[in-house]
Amino acid sequence: MSPGFSERTFEVCYNAEYCQINAALLATHPHIPSQRAEKDLGYDVEFKIKHGHYTRSLFLQHKVSSFAEVRAGRNAHFYAVHGQPYFRFSVDNHQHNVLCELSRTKGNAFYCAPRFHLSHELEAHFRGAAVASNAILLDPLDVETLLTLIATTLRTTPSVKLQPFIPKCVVLNGLMAGAKRTPQS
Repeated sequence: MSPGFSERTFEVCYNAEYCQINAALLATHPHIPSQRAEKDLGYDVEFKIKHGHYTRSLFLQHKVSSFAEVRAGRNAHFYAVHGQPYFRFSVDNHQHNVLCELSRTKGNAFYCAPRFHLSHELEAHFRGAAVASNAILLDPLDVETLLTLIATTLRTTPSVKLQPFIPKCVVLNGLMAGAKRTPQS
């Protein structure tokens, strides 16, 4: 089932909540590149976060999740692997490679996707200041190097499963919080 809201709508709701929750840590307002620049930069938003006497950046590439609730057509293989409904989103290969490089060199670069797909769920989470707690952060290097990743969350949600697909498709089946990655020396 297609998402009941646009990526931009999710992005605005998530970013607003993130800024509100982390206001004391933010060094400045979020940097949101133009749509044209986004493709080259690999991210939708950069948050500069105070870290002692300097700042660190958090880069997010927002995605919206589709929900595959029945085994049919092209999803038959993925559904068979999971044995249950799952969330998924498509990834642009060029943008993914740019985001991976950003993660390798600067760290703290993530895909950010909702663990819901219906408009009324977004509305409820937005009103309840629970958009971020119902989203997942995935390090693109985990997507890159662990094409099959199974994890469970503290919630009673299914496991996460990542599979290559053309165009590359990240299959999310429940989800886990992304760990912070530090730049390699």
